Amino acid sequence: MANRTLRKFDGPLSEYALKKPQFFVKKNKTKLIELCGAFEIGKICVGFRTYDANAQADKKTNGSIDFFLDIAEFELLCHNILSGNLTGKLNKGMQVDPFYKGSPRNGQNISRVMSFTKANMGIFITVHEGPGRLTQTGAMQPAYDLKGDDHVKISAMLTPEELKSFALQGGRACDFYYDHYFGREVPVEASGNDRGDGGVEF
Repeated sequence: MANRTLRKFDGPLSEYALKKPQFFVKKNKTKLIELCGAFEIGKICVGFRTYDANAQADKKTNGSIDFFLDIAEFELLCHNILSGNLTGKLNKGMQVDPFYKGSPRNGQNISRVMSFTKANMGIFITVHEGPGRLTQTGAMQPAYDLKGDDHVKISAMLTPEELKSFALQGGRACDFYYDHYFGREVPVEASGNDRGDGGVEF
């Protein structure tokens, strides 16, 4: 059997991949949650927006938070959703560990947290943004109470079917990243015992 290896391309991502393609979106009259690729930095972006549908076109959006997850950790989130692990914990009254992120902005540490809680018709995905503090390990922790009103937060409710779609489309986003950023090398097998391609059989 020929050895098949995964090789990272040296060249840039395709022009389409750099346009932050959208894979999932749900919106109502005042809120929107979307799933987009941030492939140039190797991440998936979960975007939360609030807007006024009656405002002028350039003033409709009045709140916006982008939450970035590494491809690998987002894949794990999608797996936990599709396997029922995430909703299973919530249905049993257990807590699902939030995602903690953050970065400096205008000289201040900004903490972002994405959490999951049970809703009557599904689950709430909530993003929090506010002052942050660096731990000794360099992680960014919130300097605010997640249950308080001393920070900005946007919640989106997803039904079980919408949550499943979120995870399925999220998996496709990850596949899209791998397909565009990686290529497969399949060495040519030599005849007889002399492979001649430097590959390793497995």
